[in-house]
Amino acid sequence: MIHQAGARSYEHSSDLAAGAADATVNYALELDAVTWGTGDRPVLAGVTIGLAEGSFTSLFGRPGAGKSTVLACAAGIERPESGSVWLYDREVTEYEPGDRPLALLTGDLRPDPARTLREQLNGGGDTAWTEALAGWLDLGGSLDSYPGEVSAEVGHRAAVAAALASRPGVVLADEPSDERVVRLMRRLVDLHERTVLVATADPVVAATADVVVFLGEGRLVDAVSAPSAELIEGYRE
Repeated sequence: MIHQAGARSYEHSSDLAAGAADATVNYALELDAVTWGTGDRPVLAGVTIGLAEGSFTSLFGRPGAGKSTVLACAAGIERPESGSVWLYDREVTEYEPGDRPLALLTGDLRPDPARTLREQLNGGGDTAWTEALAGWLDLGGSLDSYPGEVSAEVGHRAAVAAALASRPGVVLADEPSDERVVRLMRRLVDLHERTVLVATADPVVAATADVVVFLGEGRLVDAVSAPSAELIEGYRE
């Protein structure tokens, strides 16, 4: 199976699914016929996508294709004009962002300047998990520092770790550029069975996923299993 469309309105992306819908698949995240924006060219136009539990998917497209808006609708930052969002078979379209069991990692994540990095990571309550995050993100030597005492790059990685401290089942990463964060996304899937969706315009980052879904002008246009960066680059030409 290359990609399995959402379990509710398969007809919206039947050309992306390898065969009929598989009723045995457990979906962590589904967007069903999501439209955002108005007029003749909405930012998203009937996007349907389903992410099986424990899967790693990249959403690839040019800047302005609507990738960040897909993630924002999934996270509750934006509300669809039409369509629905589901998490673990529960509709969450009207839920506030804090009520959704997921983490949205963006480039502008910043740590709380009033607390040390260690204090912020320990907010999840699982010391072993947060220590592992600190190691994977190369934060060990900075944990007792305040954000103003470390570089912006280290501060961002600490904010990523803090966002993951509660061990969310679904992780959305918007245009990650730090190699440590990209490698962490792979680790979360392979070793911890999290469900990851990465939005990116970088073919190398996209190729770290198991499935790449191509977005163009607010519509899903294709999906490929285990593609190379060179193949992905060809879609951009």
